[in-house]
Amino acid sequence: MNGPNRQGYASSLSGFSYDTIAAPILHVHNENDACPQTPYSAVKEYAGENLVTVRGGVPGGDPCGGAHLHSYQGREGLVVKSIISWIKTKKVDRLIGE
Repeated sequence: MNGPNRQGYASSLSGFSYDTIAAPILHVHNENDACPQTPYSAVKEYAGENLVTVRGGVPGGDPCGGAHLHSYQGREGLVVKSIISWIKTKKVDRLIGE
């Protein structure tokens, strides 16, 4: 969460220093995520070269829910393959989807 949200969870992670985490981290985000609490621009800023950008998908339902671009609807298989590839090779697929 990178901003205030209606449930009050994790009011903000903006400014969190991800480089303080010892374990390898892969960031995955849909560039057209419509959820106001998780804007692509914020993730792109802090993730740098360690970001898988997902394009396309099915924008159905609540933009912050489990059936929208927020959850990679329509791109689930591509996202899983990209994560598995990163686990095995540490190579970041910078762009997947359309």
